[in-house]
Amino acid sequence: MQEYQFNQKEYRKKIYKNGGGSVAILIFICIILIGAAFILMPKKSASKQEFYFVEINQFITYKDANELAISIQEKGGAGYVFFNGSYHVFAGYYPTKSEAETVCENLKEEFECACVFSLEYSLNSKNLSANQKTALSNMVEMSENTIGEIYENILSFVKNENSEAKLKLNFSAILKNFESKMEEFNGVFKDNKFSKARASLEKMHTSLTNLNDITDASKLRYEQISFVVNYVSFLSSF
Repeated sequence: MQEYQFNQKEYRKKIYKNGGGSVAILIFICIILIGAAFILMPKKSASKQEFYFVEINQFITYKDANELAISIQEKGGAGYVFFNGSYHVFAGYYPTKSEAETVCENLKEEFECACVFSLEYSLNSKNLSANQKTALSNMVEMSENTIGEIYENILSFVKNENSEAKLKLNFSAILKNFESKMEEFNGVFKDNKFSKARASLEKMHTSLTNLNDITDASKLRYEQISFVVNYVSFLSSF
């Protein structure tokens, strides 16, 4: 160890003797600055999306799940069956976890298995062109705004704050705005490798179209969840 330290000192002496001291110090400072810049550089991360549903129960078979779903629909809930290895029965969608948790607590007496089910996906657009990134960003913004508008309109309707005529008028406007961004997206993402994304958008469009024709609370909630679930599928295709 002493021999190593001695050689280090001799090496430093030679550097300074030959006029390289200032150069060595400058290199050292540059290394420190580059390292600090790298540490402070903002990390790029994929945009995460999380969606919350009130789950009444889950089953191994579709038959059992569907029987409960029908019962939930008769009570005004969505009764939406979602499959991801097992069959989950959703009563409704909520924009925040706390709202979903509150609803679950209120349902515990009748449905002891009620819980919050969340879907989370990351949007990865790093391999897209600038034009594609713009179209995707516009579609994501439109979809998220649409999810919020659907929720608010259904909520106002079931609270008797909106008439059927007003509800249909609002959904008609939402559909029209969505179609404009969807057309833009499909025009940019024509490649076959984006077929899954386009198919998911088409299903979202179908849900919006259906919302224009119904006023039953259960069916409204069903189409609302269908829109959100297919939006998650849309995000996962990138």
